[in-house]
Amino acid sequence: MPMLHQHSALLTFLSIALVSTSCHASSTDVEPAGTAVRSVPGGTSTATGTDLWAPFLAVAAGNYVAQCESMSIPPEPVAKENGPLLIAADGSLRAGDITGNIRPANVVSVRRSREMSGVHRMSLSVSSDTVSLGMVEQEDGTKQAAFGTRPNSFECRLAEKVPPSTRTIYSQLAGYFDAAGKLTCRHTRTRKVTKADYQMDNGLFTIGTTRFDLSTLKSETLIMWPGKRFVYMGQSDDASSFHLDLDAHGKTKALEMRKMGGNLIKCTPLPSSPDTPA
Repeated sequence: MPMLHQHSALLTFLSIALVSTSCHASSTDVEPAGTAVRSVPGGTSTATGTDLWAPFLAVAAGNYVAQCESMSIPPEPVAKENGPLLIAADGSLRAGDITGNIRPANVVSVRRSREMSGVHRMSLSVSSDTVSLGMVEQEDGTKQAAFGTRPNSFECRLAEKVPPSTRTIYSQLAGYFDAAGKLTCRHTRTRKVTKADYQMDNGLFTIGTTRFDLSTLKSETLIMWPGKRFVYMGQSDDASSFHLDLDAHGKTKALEMRKMGGNLIKCTPLPSSPDTPA
């Protein structure tokens, strides 16, 4: 991938991460690393439950030992204390005098997408009140990170190449989003309203007669507002897609589904009742 493309991608992901970031936060005013938060549907904490941070931390961790470079435009000299960037598996971050942990984030997102070669690569964005982080895995196997606080942002390259991602985001959630119920759905083009069963279980997401195999998605994205809500999105090879809104406990709040051909369907959960396919 050309360097210009790589730099543009990093800028994009860091910009996403910076959306909710305070412009006046101190780079050292960060919560310390903590114990992994583990939850199960219903909000009950358990030591053997699902670690909702696992997909994000797996992408972020790394030792970015190469000299970090300023992302300022025009470029400015970068002091040595701005690198290397070290991100531990628990989410703790250190880059010179910038220290912190990505867990206290306001919003964090991870995306898994398939390259033209068929290989899956991951990208990540994190926004907190003190530090923001963007991460992109490149087609050549290298991984780059952009981090910092406005207007001081830097980019670094991972010392070693990363293997292709073989685990889906869904599989790392160990069934946290698995659910079954009934929806009332409105077809935005025809304005027809129908009812449908829906189920997410064992890697399959079924809405009426439509089925998504979560293991073969062309792209898969999870966005988390810690303790508040989630968005889980996926797109298949035939351009069908879904956008699932969930509460803090993984319970479905709303669903948008676009079938092949562009027909958009909007659904909301309802109590059990006779159903017809969406």
